[in-house]
Amino acid sequence: MTDMTDVFLLDVTFLNDDERFDRYYRELSPQRKARTDRYHQRSDKNLSIGASVALNCALHRFGRHEKEMSYITSKNGKPYFQTFNRFFNISHSGTLVLCSLS
Repeated sequence: MTDMTDVFLLDVTFLNDDERFDRYYRELSPQRKARTDRYHQRSDKNLSIGASVALNCALHRFGRHEKEMSYITSKNGKPYFQTFNRFFNISHSGTLVLCSLS
């Protein structure tokens, strides 16, 4: 079996539209909503929501959704879905969000 890493890149400018922003915000997990609500700038809120959208695109391939999952941090500090046996990483710059799942 070969180790695979799925990578998703998302431009979050589509979240500048208030209706789209509200729609995706309503879909967030409680943890992601709390994180998003801490931001003051709309651009930062967009990146937080975009991180969830990108992660859910990755999880969708396995029939999963962030709302249904919880994660822990491994010994080396990486977030890990324990019951799903997958690591993930999210990074952002400007209007782009990158999510990897391995």
